[in-house]
Amino acid sequence: HDQGIARAEDGLKAFLAQIPEASPFFLYLGFNQPHVPWEEEPPGFQPDPAMVELPAYLPDLPEVRRNYAQFLKSIHNLDRAIGRVMAVLDGRGLADNTIVLFMGDNGEALLRGKGTLYNSGNNVPFLVRWPGVVRPGMVTDALVSGEDLAATFLEAVGLPKAPRMTSVSFLPVLEGRVPTVRKQVFVERGYHGGIGSIQPSSRLDFSRAVITDRHIFIYNTTPEKPFGPVDHVDEPMWREVQAAYAAGTLKSEHERIYFGPRPVFELYDLQQDPAQFRNLADDPGHRATGCEMRDALIRWMIGEQDYLPLPDYI
Repeated sequence: HDQGIARAEDGLKAFLAQIPEASPFFLYLGFNQPHVPWEEEPPGFQPDPAMVELPAYLPDLPEVRRNYAQFLKSIHNLDRAIGRVMAVLDGRGLADNTIVLFMGDNGEALLRGKGTLYNSGNNVPFLVRWPGVVRPGMVTDALVSGEDLAATFLEAVGLPKAPRMTSVSFLPVLEGRVPTVRKQVFVERGYHGGIGSIQPSSRLDFSRAVITDRHIFIYNTTPEKPFGPVDHVDEPMWREVQAAYAAGTLKSEHERIYFGPRPVFELYDLQQDPAQFRNLADDPGHRATGCEMRDALIRWMIGEQDYLPLPDYI
């Protein structure tokens, strides 16, 4: 891991050395963490599996705790790497005149995270450091989609976006002028690389979702596929969960979300049910919300030329 940090640091220095002084630049710098297989180095920081606080959607099992502790250690290692990047910018006198955006490319690398359309899979780390524009310590609940980076950066440098771009600039949010620029965001799941069977949802799962500040509505095109955690199908943690299910020792909510029938439609109240355990799609009291979100999803899919058929939502 330390060698990887050094390579990234050296690459950043070499890149900046080629930029004429006071010239604008753009650099995308990617890291692998947090990702399985978990790195074993450096040896210093090691969370105690017995002491970690598991999210509600994770079964409290020894291998699950160990996996989660390794996940936290991997985040710690990534944090060290970002610190080295910021130190390079500071050493070049660029820290106060550079927009630094830190963003993950998927949700948590855990069960019911990466590769799912639940919030633990949709929500990604997202931080912006922009001295003089973004107030330090500001936290926002604004809905932002990954596609919005393009329009935001274009507006930040004074350039217009192309007429057909669906990207929405969230620069007004960064500047603290408005609380949000979107009423909803859309997400989708398809193929995930690798070898082996495409039967589990870990490899191939056609699903779509629309999210508002209160609800998430999920459409599963292939509900017959059994759940499989992306990148974890062959990990001891998943085998332990499967064994607990076979032994009948899982909690009912975990048994339902990992091994129960997958519904075609899912609707969750993110305020009342942040763990997304209670599917409200068949609840008559939430039918109007479900219909409204389904219609929004249909319009978006048609606009994206994403012609997966949707059955009626009754």
